[in-house]
Amino acid sequence: MGLYSDLLKRIQDANEYGGGAEIFLLRQSVFDAIDRGADGGDSTLIALRRDLLERLKKWVDVEDHEARSRLFETYCEATFYLSSAKHVKLEGIPRGPTNTPDFQTLSLPHVRFEIKTLDIADPIASYGQQMNEGLEGRIEATKQAQHNSIGFGEQSIAPHGLAETWPEVIEQTMRKLSGNIKQGQYTDAPTFLVANLGRLCVRVNSEQLNKTSTISAVETFDGLPADVSGHLWTIANHVPETDFSWLDPIGQLHSTPIMQAGLLRDYPFIQGIIFTTEPWSEFEEHQDWRASYAFLGVWNRDCTSNFDMVKTDQARSILEAICMHIVDTC
Repeated sequence: MGLYSDLLKRIQDANEYGGGAEIFLLRQSVFDAIDRGADGGDSTLIALRRDLLERLKKWVDVEDHEARSRLFETYCEATFYLSSAKHVKLEGIPRGPTNTPDFQTLSLPHVRFEIKTLDIADPIASYGQQMNEGLEGRIEATKQAQHNSIGFGEQSIAPHGLAETWPEVIEQTMRKLSGNIKQGQYTDAPTFLVANLGRLCVRVNSEQLNKTSTISAVETFDGLPADVSGHLWTIANHVPETDFSWLDPIGQLHSTPIMQAGLLRDYPFIQGIIFTTEPWSEFEEHQDWRASYAFLGVWNRDCTSNFDMVKTDQARSILEAICMHIVDTC
């Protein structure tokens, strides 16, 4: 018996009512790794297991989306801790009377990490709609199967709510990341904001770290190459009121100004951002599931926290150790 056994009944109940995207991202291999580490005396995993069990106890009603979301956020803290261990050794920071980041390096000088897992737009209403559609789809699939030996149901997921274009999606993501940022969490040591976008549809790949990238002529409506804006670059370092360029579903190029500033411009005391997501099919493609997690970094060259050269160099080396690709702000 372990964490996953405790969770399995709740997952099964949720799936009976249509499940939800984040339910499918909860992996037994991760929970088993948490149990093994906690049983082996890892104090950080002991604390994470305790938090997960506490979250699970509070997830009594299968339709309590807030309780489910909190469990998923703690799960994402665990996946970062476990998958980053391939590159650098971390420890959890005990909670105190003031807000602190989630993790720090074991090595000195400390480099710290604040994990933020973004939820979908209007989560309570959206998850409720997902579950209703999922339940209706399950009923329809059962009816079809009675007549045809096989049945299918449909379920829609709209993680960005009423946002219809990429600029609207990016601005919404910027606003979500901006929520609840406290300067005190970032000024005691060089601290990175880890943005887990697993529940959203923002593109998380190294190409999106570039300010612009070129789309080949075969993908555009007019048959000409097109320069489009990088999603992750815009979130981190966008100059307010400048254009964001993107292709619509039929390949037509559009440009629209995004009024909001990138996160590192609004909050220059943050040392940088590490973007990540929860893997889908990629999780099963690796013998070591930790390799399915990709970390992409943006280094804040103009960080205002004013750490000495030793601490700054340590932070840069840690970022390079964790991330598969890094860009600097400009």
